[in-house]
Amino acid sequence: MAVQYILLTLFFILCVIISGYGRRKQMEFLVFALVVYTLLITFRDASVWSDTRGYMTSFKFYTKNLYDFSFHDTIAGYTERGFYMIGVIVKTFTRNERVYLFVVAAISMVMLFTDLRRYAVYPLMVLCLYMARFGFGRHFVQIRAGLAILMVIGGMRYVTNRQLWRYLAVVVTASFFHASALIALPAYFLNSIALRKKHVVIILFVAWIMASVNATYIRKHVTRWSVQTEMAQSYTNMKNTQKSVGRGLHNPMLIYQSALLLLLTFGEGRVRNQTPHYITLRNGYLYSTVWLILLSEFHVLSARGSTITATYECFFLPLFFGAARGNERIISVIALYLYAVIWLTINMNK
Repeated sequence: MAVQYILLTLFFILCVIISGYGRRKQMEFLVFALVVYTLLITFRDASVWSDTRGYMTSFKFYTKNLYDFSFHDTIAGYTERGFYMIGVIVKTFTRNERVYLFVVAAISMVMLFTDLRRYAVYPLMVLCLYMARFGFGRHFVQIRAGLAILMVIGGMRYVTNRQLWRYLAVVVTASFFHASALIALPAYFLNSIALRKKHVVIILFVAWIMASVNATYIRKHVTRWSVQTEMAQSYTNMKNTQKSVGRGLHNPMLIYQSALLLLLTFGEGRVRNQTPHYITLRNGYLYSTVWLILLSEFHVLSARGSTITATYECFFLPLFFGAARGNERIISVIALYLYAVIWLTINMNK
């Protein structure tokens, strides 16, 4: 594991140094980093990263090519037709599973590049945080969700500009790659409300109270909804303890996200002028945190729903680096480095 820490440290140092150069230099290094990352994802050990062998098997034995496929084909391992079409197109030219993994990784990295170029004030630092926090789970394991989430993040400008139909089109399209993308739709409407700092605090406080007092009520009605709609039943059936039973209010992620939300909210004066998307970032992270708290009785359901706009933390944390001056900048760099190290440790030990 020491190798991973050494590589992370070197990459972080490079990101901090190059972030002081012009935008063009940053983009050039960003492309290089994403190309290397794509190759690492492509040639990952299928015996180490769960789900990878399943995707390779599904592609090799259960995916047809463009000449033979039908939209009624039975898909092994997942149900989203958009993701299946990637395999169909690749299968038309080759049966090599590594080529398939490369194509999926390349599409994801192109989307990640676009998101970083468009929304990140410090794209290299955001990439470093993203790789440590979300990279392993999304691009080495949950590759459908990783692809869909990057598509949703790409629609951030439509939330900021109040372009509902364009954002709706992005979310619906993303749902063809992973159905959980639809959870991000309500986040749009928070931007229609003029939320102030006190409103964010009140909403957060009420969410904690509701989850504490009405945990049984929430669990009962979410489970009933799941049965009636035949959706996400494996995530709400309390007999399936591995996927369904969460840690409730004992989940440390609730405190973690609440703390970051308050940091972003009360740090508005320092970071808001750096990006036109501040309100979208804050409201999206509020939505993620409230979802995580209210559904904390459910393991996967709370995590899958909150993780979409929780991605925003990688975009807003480096803004505090940009706002820092003198010794504060050194402290902010150390804090961001520790953030990356801690998340790398957590994800490598899963």
